Amino acid sequence: MVNDTIETLVGVVGVPGETPDGTVAVDSQMGVSDQVYVHSKTGELYFNDVTYGTIRKTNMNGTLETIIFNNGITPKGLAVNEETSELFFSRGAGIFKVSLFNYSRIELVSGNMEENYGVADDRDATIAQYGSIESLFIAPGNTLFVADSANNAIRKIANWLLVSAKKIARWHSFFECDRG
Repeated sequence: MVNDTIETLVGVVGVPGETPDGTVAVDSQMGVSDQVYVHSKTGELYFNDVTYGTIRKTNMNGTLETIIFNNGITPKGLAVNEETSELFFSRGAGIFKVSLFNYSRIELVSGNMEENYGVADDRDATIAQYGSIESLFIAPGNTLFVADSANNAIRKIANWLLVSAKKIARWHSFFECDRG
């Protein structure tokens, strides 16, 4: 008979705080997290920290690394496309992506930073408008599903790989990307 057990992978249970990169994940402190993704090939764990406005991962050696630090602006809607090695996340009414190999280039994929309600479909995904994005999911076949909570809707972007993402310079000010 196999016993089911629980194991803490990141953080010291009941001890909130912020821990620097390179810390062993099980010995670290973190704030509130409500999004998690496990890479099926590498086993790396990606998660957001709402308290500190970050997206972090556990490296294969068990240490923490910050992917996105965005000045207290909470990242939500975390999803990873393992085929293209890109991390997708939402902030407000925008969907962004960043390469898992180069965290300094953040691109706006869909939406913007302004919440809009009751907006019609059948428009270019790069100019789509959302109310508030809470969750993202990438399905087989590269269809991106979006939980647009303020519009009480689940939306999808089919063939999103074909959408020419716009890198908009003003978004850079929302994200701390300098690793130097």
